[in-house]
Amino acid sequence: IAWAKFTNMGQTCIAPDYLFVHESREQEFLDKLGQHLKTYYGADPRSSRDYARVINRRHFERVKGYVDDAVQKGAKTVIGGQVDEESLYIAPTVMTGVSPDAQLMTEEIFGPVLPVCSFRSLQEPIDRINAGEKPLALYIYSRNRRNIRHILDQTRAGGSCINHSVVHFNNHHLPFGGDNNSGIGKSHGRHGFEAFSNARAVFKQ
Repeated sequence: IAWAKFTNMGQTCIAPDYLFVHESREQEFLDKLGQHLKTYYGADPRSSRDYARVINRRHFERVKGYVDDAVQKGAKTVIGGQVDEESLYIAPTVMTGVSPDAQLMTEEIFGPVLPVCSFRSLQEPIDRINAGEKPLALYIYSRNRRNIRHILDQTRAGGSCINHSVVHFNNHHLPFGGDNNSGIGKSHGRHGFEAFSNARAVFKQ
């Protein structure tokens, strides 16, 4: 999750936008996530050769605005949060307690900020997902086959990974694309050939 979210500073269309973690494992997850971020980018990601920058000032201000909006609505920054406008730097940032109506939860972030939401019942994240537009990607981490099947049955997304993130994009045997708001049509492999071809129908009697 740390790799998938913060590669290219979160500026990929299939990076996880938000994460649901059961309340009994939230702190454990946050600790592990922080450890992995240090492994990837060191104690100061600003000096890491592997950590990118926001593409331009307009998007820097947009992402920073999302964070400011979330803080005003009660969110807490638990990892990162440092910014440098001069170099368009935003540290790998993880936030908790993000309000459902915060921009971080309603807009595509396309930046290095990950809201982590806790839940008790599996229906809570399902309802939150279904309350918004259908996502381009949905990632499920579980060893429980029944829960995995239930989430897949109760949600819609352009594509999904189970116990991984992002990598479905690289498999040319799988169709890649969105669903309604997140996109129409599928590409890659034969799916792409069919999507970008214009079949001619001929009927002869």
